[in-house]
Amino acid sequence: MKNISGRRRLITAILLTLALTGGVIRVFAPQPSLLRDFGTLLLVLWLPIIGNIIAWSVARWHARKPAPPGFDTASPFEPSARIELTLLAAAVPAASRPIPPGLFPCVLAVGNTGFTARLRVPADAVPEPEVPAVLDVQLLRPDLALATLSAGAEFVLIAGRTTLGRGVVLGSSGSIREADLEKSDRALKDRMAFLSGALSACHLKANEAMDASSGDGLA
Repeated sequence: MKNISGRRRLITAILLTLALTGGVIRVFAPQPSLLRDFGTLLLVLWLPIIGNIIAWSVARWHARKPAPPGFDTASPFEPSARIELTLLAAAVPAASRPIPPGLFPCVLAVGNTGFTARLRVPADAVPEPEVPAVLDVQLLRPDLALATLSAGAEFVLIAGRTTLGRGVVLGSSGSIREADLEKSDRALKDRMAFLSGALSACHLKANEAMDASSGDGLA
């Protein structure tokens, strides 16, 4: 590769020298004359190299362009929201499981705006086409994204350049956590009430049995 680049630079320098020589000849040669035409020919030899210079400049610009931000693969998953996702129908059976278990990078698009995200997909709950699935999602910039991806917001899930499905936001991590805590508290209270009722029933039966035995003893 270095040899090829060196040869290209050498050819470019030679053509540039010829073009400059042709320009000088055109300036000082009488018009019309064969010498002036020769200078024009040397000047024209420079034209093919212009495309290479433009291509090289574009490649250099793309090389310096910073890569789009993303998640650090070593960073832990921190849920920002919970979503209900429905994958589109698969065109072929091989594409029936486009989202593998683990952390899946994607983009949640609302209209013309996309938000970098990643899903946490449990191994026993891999989404299937046309079947709603509830998943936790981490947003790269939750402070910006949650203003649009509020509860009830509909989105399109994109991976690369492929649209995989559509979904709706169920709530932010804070609201989901509060709902889970309320659900746990309610379940705990129901359990306590059940145990309390069971203990009361056992206590009542024990008292009845003791009263019955006391009555038999007095008789």
